[in-house]
Amino acid sequence: GFSSFTVEILPDSKFLLEPMVEIPAREKWLYDNKIASKKVKAGLTQAKNGKISSLGSFAQYLNEEKE
Repeated sequence: GFSSFTVEILPDSKFLLEPMVEIPAREKWLYDNKIASKKVKAGLTQAKNGKISSLGSFAQYLNEEKE
C-alpha cells in the first residue's frame, strides 16, 4: 500500500495527489545500487517462474558466534 501522498496545486484550484511509498533506510542501498537492484529483480523473476534451486540448510550457522 501507500504510506503517504505528495500534493501539487494545479491551475483552477485543482489538486494532484501522487501516492508515495517509503522504504527502510537500511534497504536504501539496494535502490541506489543499480547492479544489485537488477540482480535482485532478475532473481525474483526467476523464482516467480519456478527457476529456483536449494542451497541446502543454514542450520549449521545458527549457533556460531558473531565475530
